[in-house]
Amino acid sequence: MTNRERIKPIQTILLLIPTVALSWIFVHVFAILGIFLAVAYPIWWLIFPKGTPCIFCRTTPLGEECPACHEVVTIDRRSPANFISVTKNFLLIMLISGISVLAVYGETLALGKLGIQLEEAKVEFVIQDKQQYKIGEIFPIDLNINSNGVNINAVQTDIGFNPDKIEIVKLSLEESFAQIFIQKEINNDSGYLRVTGGLPSPGYNGDNGHFATVYFRSKEAGIFDIQFLPSSLVLENDGNGTNVLKSYPKTSYLIKPEYVTETEKELQSTILSLNGNGVLGVDSTNKQMLFFDSTNNTENIMGVEDIDDTDTTEKAEETKSFWKILLMIDQWIVGILAKLLEVFKF
Repeated sequence: MTNRERIKPIQTILLLIPTVALSWIFVHVFAILGIFLAVAYPIWWLIFPKGTPCIFCRTTPLGEECPACHEVVTIDRRSPANFISVTKNFLLIMLISGISVLAVYGETLALGKLGIQLEEAKVEFVIQDKQQYKIGEIFPIDLNINSNGVNINAVQTDIGFNPDKIEIVKLSLEESFAQIFIQKEINNDSGYLRVTGGLPSPGYNGDNGHFATVYFRSKEAGIFDIQFLPSSLVLENDGNGTNVLKSYPKTSYLIKPEYVTETEKELQSTILSLNGNGVLGVDSTNKQMLFFDSTNNTENIMGVEDIDDTDTTEKAEETKSFWKILLMIDQWIVGILAKLLEVFKF
């Protein structure tokens, strides 16, 4: 094989890339403007008969007969010769426009099949407003969820907090919408909590749905944060386990330089019902099923490893953003065409 024969495939590939890109641009432009060009074509020919190009003449070699005008194509004559030629050009533009519309619509369906959606995740964790507590006070923090119309069937709440300021003394699953709990991880040394649970299909759908209650004890005065960590997950009941979690809220609280009284301590013990449960006890209803892993394994039960994958995530988001932009263009074009059909009652 000669050097020239080796170069040809490379040249072909280099020419193919811009050709595909230009074709994609042409299809999308023609999908939205084709019908306007088709309607404007005969009007433009009536006003500027010599300045209107004939598509058939432009694609026919010089000296040969144009299939639309039935006249020999010359350098000086490349415009429609008669109304029949104009009609053929009009129909050709409409045909190209129709094919472009179908291509854009097909691309929209294909992107939808691949799971590309313009709508962002909707589900939100809800954490109560700022409060003030005394040193040694035991207080509850409810972990709630707004599904915003999405059916969810699995939740993993990862909570981070300052272990110097507070510690977890109890976890309550009573009145939770979840029926099955498969993981509970509490680490007061590092300031970490994970609770994983869910329920069978059709799942949960509602506002301010209660998932769990965490009882903290304040240790020293100061400001502390409680935050849902990015490793948290909420999976949609769509058969694919799509993570539909929208955000990871954080709320700051204040511990006042004031200690709880002995009476308050006794009242707190009564409310918590710590007798028989001990520190880090778990309350649940008889209807709930608990399958907590006694090995205290921190592996992500929901199938996502807790590793630093920032670069991979950023690349995935960039790729996803590109397809979302493409879908947005397609939907914009399809939307405009739909409005035109409504206006003209086609």
